[in-house]
Amino acid sequence: MNEHEIEKLKLDISWHFRRKESMRKVSDRLEALLQVTKQAIDMVDETEHHPCPRVVVDNPILRRVDTLYGNQGECPICGGEAKLETLIKRRDELHNCLMEFAKAIRKEDESIINLQIELGRQKRIE
Repeated sequence: MNEHEIEKLKLDISWHFRRKESMRKVSDRLEALLQVTKQAIDMVDETEHHPCPRVVVDNPILRRVDTLYGNQGECPICGGEAKLETLIKRRDELHNCLMEFAKAIRKEDESIINLQIELGRQKRIE
């Protein structure tokens, strides 16, 4: 194997490392979104079954909590519609997507390892 082919192996390794890091960043963002979705599910489920206690609603200082919680079926962040079924479906989609990303990241790791092994062999041959 000549110097050009060794350089190509090094470039391939570098490309796979960059790809893996990009995938990991996306995976981290998806994980954060999944956690927010889980919290939203808890909030929506809680407001549907356990609205703010009367003591909070009756207290003018604490009434704001009830207002910030939003109305039943509303997202406390944007005020838009928040259906429990929709949030659960989104949670499941995010979870599945994260599993696919984990598999893809493992494949990148395998590619990097195989290329590094090949590079080591070629360097020993020279």
